[in-house]
Amino acid sequence: MNSFAIELMPHLIQRSSSLKPVFLLNGSRQDCELVIGITTTHSDKELYILVSLMNLIDAMNEKEKGKTLIIVLVAELILDQVRPLLELLAFVFAEHVHSGLVEIVVPSPHYYPDLETLTTNPLDPSNRVKRRTKQNLDILYLMAYARPRGTYYLSLRDDITVKYRFVEHIMDFIKTTSDTNPHWYVLEFCNVRGVGKVFRTKSMVQFMTYIQIFYKNMPIDWLLNSYIANSSCSRNKTTETCKKNKLKSKPKYPVSLFNHIGLYSTSEGKVQILKHLNTDEETLFTAHDNPPVDRVYTDIPAYDKHTLLRAYEGETFFWGKKPVEGNVVEFWFREPTIIVSYAFGTGNILHEKDKFYHAVVEVLPYKRHQFIYDKDFGEFGYVYGDLHFGELVAIRIRVTKNSTHMVVLSEVRYNW
Repeated sequence: MNSFAIELMPHLIQRSSSLKPVFLLNGSRQDCELVIGITTTHSDKELYILVSLMNLIDAMNEKEKGKTLIIVLVAELILDQVRPLLELLAFVFAEHVHSGLVEIVVPSPHYYPDLETLTTNPLDPSNRVKRRTKQNLDILYLMAYARPRGTYYLSLRDDITVKYRFVEHIMDFIKTTSDTNPHWYVLEFCNVRGVGKVFRTKSMVQFMTYIQIFYKNMPIDWLLNSYIANSSCSRNKTTETCKKNKLKSKPKYPVSLFNHIGLYSTSEGKVQILKHLNTDEETLFTAHDNPPVDRVYTDIPAYDKHTLLRAYEGETFFWGKKPVEGNVVEFWFREPTIIVSYAFGTGNILHEKDKFYHAVVEVLPYKRHQFIYDKDFGEFGYVYGDLHFGELVAIRIRVTKNSTHMVVLSEVRYNW
């Protein structure tokens, strides 16, 4: 943001550091083809950002990962509230932060005006004004941070899943649309409001300025529609011409590339009615090219066709009845194999509570007779670890406490 931003948002001048992040975990990736911006906040409900970020990364091939930047804005006024989330994101996505694919940023609390003293009118409740002001300023900060980093900017939420190779779909649509309709302003890739909008970064400044002027007045999707309407119409144009111009300004992809998975909205106690739109089977688990196994074993009874072997082979997720202390999930390799790192993900968007909460990962090195403890599952039902044991015969998950939920093993990933 520049000095003009300070004129529109005079509270910024009170602190010289208002626009500087209070936390930044980033690489030096520049000149990207696509920059993806995601805002997230502290939540006591579900940590959707983990699922969304994993899904985004897994849906790209290596070439696409090399040309893309994902920026996660953790938008909280109190840094101490989100330290556990920041540590978790930095740990789980360490490989992708190191490669430059993922960046994590937290704005200064002084970037925001005093949200308790915003002017309102009787028809616009103060809690609603406060909520949308905060959300609009989150989006504005992320746009300003992301804009210099790439050619196109994709705006997402923290509670979505994506179609496989979504980047390829987006870039192909940009090309074909630009050939036939070069003056488009925003492309829409999702049927849920506020999700899946793609901008040319060179033309974002005008809309960002519009947000700065009207950030208290209406939600972000209304602001975008209002901006496009004002840009597409003038007093000497007919209503029909205005409609055509607006449609040309925001072409829509024929299918939705993003599905909304959130159950809880940012409004306290409000449950989203958009849960699980167009949920496909492939959004419920993540398949990987893992080393061949001689056998898999578990004494947790599987539900229906969701067996452990089918899960390991990437056909579905494992879904087992309530685990009890001492239950195991074992993967025995066809031959001793060097595993550099592993990740196990549990739960999915339809079975959010079905996770390993009390379990550990153990490994059996070659020529050893007992499994060796490596790491506990975290409180969010996910575990990632680097290994330095040389060749392994097997890896297993061992349950350490009875569970009140069934369990879904939605991801088994070995780097070998």
